[in-house]
This record gives sequence, C-alpha cells and structure tokens, in this order.
Amino acid sequence: MNKKILLIMLLTISIFSIGNAVKADTIYSKIREYSVRTDVSNPFYTRTFKTNDDGYVVGTKNEIVYIDKNGKEVWRQKLPISSERSISFFDMVVNKDSVVYTTCSPSINLDDGIPGTLNANSVGYVKQSGGKLSNGCITQKLKLSNGSFDSAFSNTGGYGIETIGDNYYIFYDYNLLKLNSSLQISKSVNVISSEEDNYIVDITTYGDNLYVLTEKDIIVYDSDLNLMRKISLAFPVDDSYGPSELIDGPMLKGFVRGFIYDGSKFFYTNGSVMRSDVSGRVEPLLPYRYSSNSSMFVSGIRVDKYFVVGNNPFTKVSNLSKVEIYDSNINIAQSINLGSTNHETYILNISPSNYGFVVKWVDLDTQTLYVTEYGKKFNIKTNIKGQGKVDVDSIAFAGDKISFRVMAKDGYVVSKIAITTSSGKKVVFNEENIEQDSNGLITLNNGNFIMPGDDITIDVQFRKAFFSNPETGRNTIIITFLLLVSAVGVILIKKNKVKETN
Repeated sequence: MNKKILLIMLLTISIFSIGNAVKADTIYSKIREYSVRTDVSNPFYTRTFKTNDDGYVVGTKNEIVYIDKNGKEVWRQKLPISSERSISFFDMVVNKDSVVYTTCSPSINLDDGIPGTLNANSVGYVKQSGGKLSNGCITQKLKLSNGSFDSAFSNTGGYGIETIGDNYYIFYDYNLLKLNSSLQISKSVNVISSEEDNYIVDITTYGDNLYVLTEKDIIVYDSDLNLMRKISLAFPVDDSYGPSELIDGPMLKGFVRGFIYDGSKFFYTNGSVMRSDVSGRVEPLLPYRYSSNSSMFVSGIRVDKYFVVGNNPFTKVSNLSKVEIYDSNINIAQSINLGSTNHETYILNISPSNYGFVVKWVDLDTQTLYVTEYGKKFNIKTNIKGQGKVDVDSIAFAGDKISFRVMAKDGYVVSKIAITTSSGKKVVFNEENIEQDSNGLITLNNGNFIMPGDDITIDVQFRKAFFSNPETGRNTIIITFLLLVSAVGVILIKKNKVKETN
C-alpha cells in the first residue's frame, strides 16, 4: 500500500477517535420551553417552582406568574415592590396550595387590592386601603389557584425564604425568623452579633433542618430554630473563595441563590463553585471566574450525580450563556447554549424539578423571559410471551405520563402484565380501559404509568383461551361433567359387584 495513502488513513482514524473522545454525551434534553412577556430591565433572580400539575410559578420583576403545563398563563399578580432602584430583594417559595413571597424593598406601595399593612404601632397588621412603606419589609401569601392575595400578611420580610411543613423561615441582616402559616412571627433568633464582621448570605433546608450560610460559617438549626451545630469554614487561600464575595460583589447582582446541602456536602456558587464537607473544609470545584472581562458561574444545584451551573458572559459577545453539567469528578459532561447566536442572553436561576432542572433566563435583544425545563430520557422495552402485542413509546422523559395498549390475538387472552425498572423495582400502573371476551377473559388492556428515572421493561404474557366459542365452551363443560359422573357411577357399580361376589 502507498505510504502516503496509509498515512492519510491513519490520520483520519486518529482525528475521528479524538473527536469521539471529546464529544460529551447528551445527558439532559429539553422537555419544554415557555416564554413570558414581562419587563426584563431589572434582575429577578427568584427560583422557579414546578407545581403538582406540571405548571410553573415564576418570579419576574415585581410580579409572580403562574404558567400551566401547556405554557398558558393562568394568572399574573403584581406585587407592591417598588422599582426605584435596580434591584429589590425578593424571594418566594411554593408550599402546598400557596405561594409566599418576602421582600425588603426600598419602597412598598400598598394598594386597595392588598389586604393588610402596618398599623400605627407597627404591631401585627390591619386591613386598610392604600398606603406607602419606605424601606419596608413584608411577607405575603397568594393563593396558588388564582393568584389572589390571601389574608395572611406580615410586616416582617427578608432577603430569602425557605419552608418546612407549614412554617416559613426568612433572614434579614443578622436575624432568622420563623413564621407560622398565618405569617406571624412564632420565633426569632439572632444568628450573628451586630458587632461581628459577618452577614447571613443564604439559607437552605434538608429534611427538617435549616442551614444558614454566613460569610464565615454554616449554622444548623432544627425546625424550631434550636441551635444544633456551627461549622466554621476554612478557605483554601483567602476570603475571595468565601461567601463574602457574594456580599461585596455578585450579591448586588442577585447571585445569592446558590447554597445547597445534599446530606453530606455543602455547595455554593460565588463566581466559582465551592464545596465544603461537614468539617468546614472548603475547596473550589471550578476555576474562579468572576472578573469584568470574563464570565461567572451562577445558581449551581445538584441533580442526581451531577452538578448543574449557569455560566454567564459579562460582555455581549458571540458566545452565549451556557448551562454546564459536571460529573462527580468535576469533568464537563454536557454544555447547553441558550438563545441565538449574537444575542445577549443571561441566566437568572437554575431550579430543580422532579427529575431534572428548570432554567430561567432572558434574551435581552428580544426582551423575553424564558422558562426551559430539561430532563433525562429513559428506554422502554417490552418482553412478550405468547400471541399478542404491546403498543408503547420506546423512549420517554422521567416524570412523563406514559400510556400503553396490550392486545391479545384471536384465541388468546392476557394473563399477566408487570412493569419493572432495570434495578428490579416494580412500577405501579393504572388500568384505563379493559375489554373482555364473553367468558370474562381479558383480550385488551389500556393503561398508564409515570415514567421513573430509570429504564423499564413491560412484561406481558398471553395464553391460549380454552374455548374460543362461548356456546361450545358451555356445552363441552356440561358433557365433560356428565361423562365424569357416568365414569364414577360405573366404577361404583363394579366395586359393588366385586363385594357381592366375595
């Protein structure tokens, strides 16, 4: 073989191999994407919540919008948050049938439609029309069904909110407050002394415990705000890797929703992605990127065994904002570009969903807010024994409602249907429509189930029907019974004759 040809072939194979080696797998795919028409001039970094009916509750600039699973806007409620400066501290949670938001805004306008404002002594609340609060803090509840304001109202608010059971927890400066279901203060603790050079940065929950991230430590409380543990953070180099950067720089741009706990490790995002064990030892997982000429990691969350983080450019360049997915070894596993080339896009928040994550981001060129959900696809296999078939999709997103159809051939019936995951767990399914033959045997079964986060197999067994014709079946049974009775009678007669002979 010509040496030049051989060299070209080897080079081609090498290039192909390298290309395959660096290609990242598609782990998460887009499930659905909705656009929300709203003012995108100011930040609104609040989380996006997925509801039980697969809708979304989205915080935008000074309002909350509820979108159903088809992307239709169900309701939109304007909040009494003033837009007198570039950012209003605003956070929210969805709990059962309510949406609760908290804010400490430079100015709060209380209109006729909002029940409750401060009374003269700043104690409790009274219902009155109108009013304006300068540098006010409030926490308020909305009904998830229609977005109307609930009577629950508190003249206390904060920068962030979490929920455990029917209680809500908010933080403001040095204090942590527990509010009951009526949003009245049931307990308050001073987390940090005002003399300390320290601030609360963010809070998160895990189980029935509350975790408070400050510039210097992580403080653990139970649901009744009893102190359980204080973990001092030990940074690898200096405070530039600590949460303090959130206070002096990125926090003013809204990047404070990046603190999570997965049961063994703490994570927070401050330009890098930082991880701490329960001893407080902090290590950077990714390079520190916060600079005016670069980009910044924002809003990191753990999803399954992956770490999902937003990467925003600081300048309008050809490269777009990206969702970057890292594996447990902090190697890039997947990168997702948002928007169109040459458009300025910006990730506001990444929130967990049932089996994946939701990205809230804006296209500043088109002045549009997007809510995009990503999830994993899993395989659906069938294992059929006997004569019949199963109609079902071969692949689906985790969390999807999957319909299937089991049909027996003529002369056969359905004897078994079972659905199991690749790990051997049973999947519960609902039967929608069952057809039976005249003997009451199942010939068709329509059903549905919720796709788990795993590959599944649908095992179906068909067996031959004893009698395809019901009349023939009944006659055969009668004849068989009569023959059996006759046979028994003959045997008894013979036995009697033997006895008489003896």
